[in-house]
Amino acid sequence: MALFSDGGVSSPDIYISVSYICVIIACTVLNSLVFVHNFQKKSSVARNLYLFLSAADLLTSWVLLGPSSVDFLKEKDEECRNSDEVTCNKEYFKRVVDATLRVKLYSVISYTMSFSPAHITSFLAGTRFLQIRYPLHPLQLKYVISSLLITMTWVPVVVGCAMFDVSDKEGCKPTKDIFLPSAWSVCPRVLGIQIDSFGYFWFIIAIPVILQF
Repeated sequence: MALFSDGGVSSPDIYISVSYICVIIACTVLNSLVFVHNFQKKSSVARNLYLFLSAADLLTSWVLLGPSSVDFLKEKDEECRNSDEVTCNKEYFKRVVDATLRVKLYSVISYTMSFSPAHITSFLAGTRFLQIRYPLHPLQLKYVISSLLITMTWVPVVVGCAMFDVSDKEGCKPTKDIFLPSAWSVCPRVLGIQIDSFGYFWFIIAIPVILQF
């Protein structure tokens, strides 16, 4: 949805959207080259992690920047266009609406994809250190990949609990800004524990780091 104008699409909206598209194209080309280059190498822990990393980076650019670039080029919805001037002023863009099922699912996917490159990079750095420090004890690929998948599942579990919390407490419904594709939960319940937004943030950020260590 156009962000820098009261109606229609402005030059900043077009500039940001085109910038996002350029980043998507660059990420697609470069990560494809990295994937093909490592795919031709002999199978190893580092080679497979590089394959996962390039694929995750490519998908992340599409999942995160694709919807945002489209939203910046959208005009205001029917509610705004058919309403009065009070609704269609800049205050319209400060509104917060309840997240739909589509937004909740996208939120789980987008948060997971945004953190997956960091997960893979940390495993890549850790395994390289272990291979240099203990060259006579080769790492088993299946253990590395299984450990990686275990740590990566934490983010969708936490975000999924927050997005699909069935509690009836007022104000705890997942909401989204009118111009953002993903949603956020104000007082989420994660694994049966009621926390605030600050705790929710650290559940997403800190726990995966601890699991990685």
